[in-house]
Amino acid sequence: MHRMLADSQTVAGVTLPTTDWMLIVISLVIFFLVIAVNGYILVYFQHPEDKNTAWIPKLVVWGGLCLASYGVLLLPLDVANRQSLQQFNQQIPIDTLWQILLMAIVIYILFVYPFATFYYEESDAGIGGQLKSGLTYGFVTLIIGSVLIYILYAAVGWADIPVAAYIARIGYMSCSEKDMCSAATMELLSIKVTLPIYAVGVIAVLGWGFFSVFCGVGLVALPIDMVNSWRWRPKSGTVKMWAIKKQELRERAERLRSIGNQLGTGYDEGNKMTRADKKMFNKFKQAVFFLERDYEELRIAYDEKGGNVLWYFFLGCFGSIGVVVSLLWVMQMVGFIFLNGLYPFLNNVLISLDGVFPLFGTATYGFLAYYLMMCTIKGTFKLGCRIAIFPIHPMKVNGTMMNSFLFNVMLVLLCTIPNIQFCTEAFSIYARVTAVDLLFGTQIKYLRYLSFIWSNNIFLYVMFVFVALTSIYLCLKGPKDKPYDPSEIGGR
Repeated sequence: MHRMLADSQTVAGVTLPTTDWMLIVISLVIFFLVIAVNGYILVYFQHPEDKNTAWIPKLVVWGGLCLASYGVLLLPLDVANRQSLQQFNQQIPIDTLWQILLMAIVIYILFVYPFATFYYEESDAGIGGQLKSGLTYGFVTLIIGSVLIYILYAAVGWADIPVAAYIARIGYMSCSEKDMCSAATMELLSIKVTLPIYAVGVIAVLGWGFFSVFCGVGLVALPIDMVNSWRWRPKSGTVKMWAIKKQELRERAERLRSIGNQLGTGYDEGNKMTRADKKMFNKFKQAVFFLERDYEELRIAYDEKGGNVLWYFFLGCFGSIGVVVSLLWVMQMVGFIFLNGLYPFLNNVLISLDGVFPLFGTATYGFLAYYLMMCTIKGTFKLGCRIAIFPIHPMKVNGTMMNSFLFNVMLVLLCTIPNIQFCTEAFSIYARVTAVDLLFGTQIKYLRYLSFIWSNNIFLYVMFVFVALTSIYLCLKGPKDKPYDPSEIGGR
């Protein structure tokens, strides 16, 4: 089929380069589809109060979601591009696309996100005050981050790549003949990497700190919570049961309103919140979220007679699939990465799928990478519900404020580069001889003074530990998130 789609010509006995037009068309379709889907997600989840306002933060969120999506989708495209080269003389300049994408993510993290966040927070100051605040903090973070990265780059911006060195006898150009070369010795080849690649490496280290923890929690929590969405779905009941539950919610709401008034006392005068106050506020915010969730479930159970059963059935089915996918990821991490490639496992599965039809392997590759991002977001929310260290930012249909959007997009972008690197390492056989393999597997992996982290899989061991701890914790405490009791939330 590829040969039928190729554009090839022969002139004067010379075959001109051919082009895989099918790959180009599919890439363009996916490019515009990602823009449309992420735009729909933004509209679908936004809060009515932000409907006709906060246009600049919306564009930032939209662009950030697209960048994260492209980061995941470039992985299978890179593999498909390598396969295309085996049949065609030309290919998409995927290495250039990788550099553009990764640098865009770095700029988003260092400048665009701080700008949008402070711009949105000054919504009462007018457009002039918003731009002043956003640009000030945006450039401050950009300058500080750029200076720190450049200092590190100037001092240790090298990659020490291990190579096997042979010494051949005089008169022989290769070591193909027996005893013509000495035994191989391992040496380090030091090369100066480019500043953009080093910046990506530094941001990757920062992102791994979040990715290893949140993804580890999410690999366990995501499938379990989705299965429980079916098990604990709203069900219609008697009027008496509805009245009792409604009274309970009213009492919780009254207690939380009283606590909220106490917590807010003094902050309007400009007093800063202490660490204990912030932790208490996070507990309060978590309790309010669960109050709203319980009320919505009660409304669905009574007004909609349990709601759309098919939707909850879909969540349960996807959660069941997720259990298998999470187990596959843990098995791949242990059997292939921790045991130094002893069991290729999913690499062989992807190669076999490509043998059936090339799109099957690349689509599966993309799904596995996307699944990790879903686990990361779920892990963040799960920890926020269980440990009041940071405020939760749930994504609610028609109820997500732009600050929650910005928080989640920032988290996703921070974890996009580690996600790409993890997939490249986990599927190094399937993704070999690709642009991303050269970038992460050869240059970033061996950055001086950072290679210790990658070579010893430190962050992956952290992820594995959190997978184990989350499994034990949910078995002991139960998988259902519960709100903090109002008695645990004190005022000032």
